[in-house]
Amino acid sequence: MKKITEEIVENSLNKIGKRYHLINRDQFYYLLVKSENIPNTAESYNTFIEIVNDALETGESWPWRLCDCEPQDENPPYFEYILTDPKEYLRERIAEELLIMPIFNKWYNQEYMLKIIVNSQTIHKCLTCSSDIIKQVDVQSAQSFFKHNIFYSEWHRFAEISSERGKKIVILYLGNLDSRDFGIFELIRDKFKDVVFGFEHIGINVEQAKTLLPSPINNKGFKDKAFSEFQKENHIKHSYQLEAFDPWDLVELVESKIRKYYDEDLYPSEKEAEWEQAFKEVKRPLIKVVDKVLGLR
Repeated sequence: MKKITEEIVENSLNKIGKRYHLINRDQFYYLLVKSENIPNTAESYNTFIEIVNDALETGESWPWRLCDCEPQDENPPYFEYILTDPKEYLRERIAEELLIMPIFNKWYNQEYMLKIIVNSQTIHKCLTCSSDIIKQVDVQSAQSFFKHNIFYSEWHRFAEISSERGKKIVILYLGNLDSRDFGIFELIRDKFKDVVFGFEHIGINVEQAKTLLPSPINNKGFKDKAFSEFQKENHIKHSYQLEAFDPWDLVELVESKIRKYYDEDLYPSEKEAEWEQAFKEVKRPLIKVVDKVLGLR
């Protein structure tokens, strides 16, 4: 087996990064282990982390392809270039604001309303950036969900939606296979059982773990009595991270669970076709009017 080196890490990221829309650091680690025949050990993982961190500290840009290593912009103020032609600017803005099809809520008349809670902020980001189906659903990281004000406001929101709109709310949870994440799922189920129709732990489960690489650092540092009991109860020797899934397999897993609760026959597709036709008919004549008013073309 190969020993992990900076050259292997950088070259592999260049190859692997092209296959996936967005991945985080730990997802890349598991892909690296499988593609480069590197031992999946704590030593390999720690070396990998050191290589990535050292590259970031020395100002190298290749780690930026990982979504949890990219530079964090502070959203500096945006200023328009003063020499931009004002008429061209107005034409472009009108086209952007008025002639782009709106995004429709495809769940407004569905029987169910889904809430997906993901244990990792970066996995949450990877999922929502990689799938239009997932974008249509309310997805939130567990870290954000458990903020005091959000946790209780969600409880009241669910109560209102279920009682006044008759929606069946279902919470789907996506987390690691370890005692900590299963504990989080149980806590959510206990606290929201009075206002939520159903709960589903969609991953990782014991059956899914049979095809995954175990965490190189067992239970990611949670070596306690609860984890030992969890191991015995589930007949497993290791903990498993969501990042061990192939990124596209993880997207497909979540999409398949979403489709389970979505009834395509309830969505008025013919109405969306009307919108598309209306925009098609209006777009060109409207641009001509705008050009005439602005004295362009």
